[in-house]
Amino acid sequence: MCTQAEVPVRSKRHQYRNLLSLVTAALIAFFTLFLLQEAGAGEFEIHPAVRVIEEYNDNVFLTREDRVDDFITRAIPSLALKYSAPLWTWDVSYALDYMHYAKGSRGDDTTHNLVAKGTIELLKERLFIKLNDDYGRVSLDVTRDFTRESSFVGQSDRNIFVANPYYIIRPAERSRITVGYIYSKTWYEEQGAVNKTDNVIYVEPAYDLTPRLTLNAGFRHTDNSNDKNDYTKNDVYLESRYEYADKSHAFLRVGNTWLNFTGVKKYSNIFWNAGVTHDFILFTGTLLVSMDYSEDPLGALIRENTYLAGVRADFSRTKANLTLAATQFKNAETRRTTTTKYGAGGSIIYELTLRTTGTFDFLAERLEEEVADTYRRRYVLGGKLDYLLWKDFTASLAYHYVDSYSPKLEGDTYSANRFFLELRKSF
Repeated sequence: MCTQAEVPVRSKRHQYRNLLSLVTAALIAFFTLFLLQEAGAGEFEIHPAVRVIEEYNDNVFLTREDRVDDFITRAIPSLALKYSAPLWTWDVSYALDYMHYAKGSRGDDTTHNLVAKGTIELLKERLFIKLNDDYGRVSLDVTRDFTRESSFVGQSDRNIFVANPYYIIRPAERSRITVGYIYSKTWYEEQGAVNKTDNVIYVEPAYDLTPRLTLNAGFRHTDNSNDKNDYTKNDVYLESRYEYADKSHAFLRVGNTWLNFTGVKKYSNIFWNAGVTHDFILFTGTLLVSMDYSEDPLGALIRENTYLAGVRADFSRTKANLTLAATQFKNAETRRTTTTKYGAGGSIIYELTLRTTGTFDFLAERLEEEVADTYRRRYVLGGKLDYLLWKDFTASLAYHYVDSYSPKLEGDTYSANRFFLELRKSF
């Protein structure tokens, strides 16, 4: 239940969301009209589509007791726009996701999914501006993806706007130096999430030693302002990528971070990201080891140590993949380990007939919670059958099952069954 103090805060957030929705719709309408007028000057594509989904969920709120079931109707119209001209390019996709709960377990819900990318060339091959905007619903838990379990539990609408002007200096034929500035604004609708603003200055020299081998370096200064604890971050790094065979490559990125939280002493840490992807003809294998920083929706910054191995196989009628991973999450401010996650996941896609495709996917995870001195484990299973009714018109049947358990954290013990019937049409 909301307190009186919380109501104005949430009201402002909803006002912001409504304003953002209006601005988004206005921008899409503007660029649609503009591109229609200018289509003759460049390449222009527009692809509308619509999806209608009927879902039955036997545990809408993912609770152990007092389970609530409901029939959920979703209508998802979408639009994809692409425009390419000599001086600028735009790639925009937008979908409106409306959800109606037939039994009234919760009010009707609407969210927007927008991915907009644009590049403007102000000075030929020298001065550019990149503009990106990403709006959608994301998981608030950095250690697990709640979007695989529910359409709203443990999630928040998020918007990230990025403006990136940069200048490229070409001192020699195979070398370049990129100097740039990044302004990034991250906003969450959920009150407990941490809004952030980043101002970044960077310099990145690069050299193409051979057509298959590149060597890059860089310096990046980040000034972060957020709702929890501001910080500054300086990164110096070297990186290289080598394509040693067809469809096979190795890469290495290594550097050092100097991190300074307000009111906390400075930290210095090495970071790296190294991996190899090799084509074994019958399958492709990937190994990855990384130690780097990432954003935490409920905090300022998190440090992740990841070890990953994966295989992928593509045959005439079958596609399959399997991934094994272990990740250690540390609070970047206190440097204390909070969670260690072990997981396995994969999928199989099989073309039964020219019109029918079956998909099976799974995820199994165990999360060791250091602070609470307990663990969480969860299984997510899914199956889907797609049938092409006629050109660009598909019907689907799907089933998702989730089972979560923790001996101490009661809120993490639940199970849910979800059944879907979907029709989708693209134009």
